Amino acid sequence: MPAPVEPAGAGRPTAPTAREVSYAAFVAEWRQALLRTALLLSGGDDGRAEVLVRGALTRLYLVWPWVGPHGPTARARQLLLAAAVAVAEEPRLRGGAASGRTRAPAGPDVLRALAELPARTRLAVVLRDVEHLGEAEVADVLGCSLHTLRRLAADGRQQLRAALTAVPAPGGGPCTRPPTDDRIERTDDDRP
Repeated sequence: MPAPVEPAGAGRPTAPTAREVSYAAFVAEWRQALLRTALLLSGGDDGRAEVLVRGALTRLYLVWPWVGPHGPTARARQLLLAAAVAVAEEPRLRGGAASGRTRAPAGPDVLRALAELPARTRLAVVLRDVEHLGEAEVADVLGCSLHTLRRLAADGRQQLRAALTAVPAPGGGPCTRPPTDDRIERTDDDRP
């Protein structure tokens, strides 16, 4: 019986292809930014954020030959957001232990408040106010109209403000902001 023939190059490392080199360069440059976004989208859960980024980068690699030179960042964000929405809408995928490896980009109160927002609202707030993406780009990623995006972002900001003003201050009392109204109410004693 003849010995099995190994394919050419078997057992020897091969040089990386141009696709692999360009993909590795993209990952090296953008992984931390994607992880920061994923941390916010996951409400500060390091484990879930890592899974989201890993899944988005894996899917990006599969379509890498068809992604233009100016499109990988937008495509990676789209894939990350799609994964975040899927996780948020699938109850059995929620949860997971935080590994503590990555420093969260916001304080624990902000992360808790973000985690309480509905998934699409959280995505709108994070992409508009943290990642500073344009309205049209975010609306396209979320698959909604500009009006819907503006409403989601406004509702999200309002819910965050309400949640964060109810957080106790270091002294023990509620943390409230001074009124933003410049008008001063006059009492009868102040009138001439």
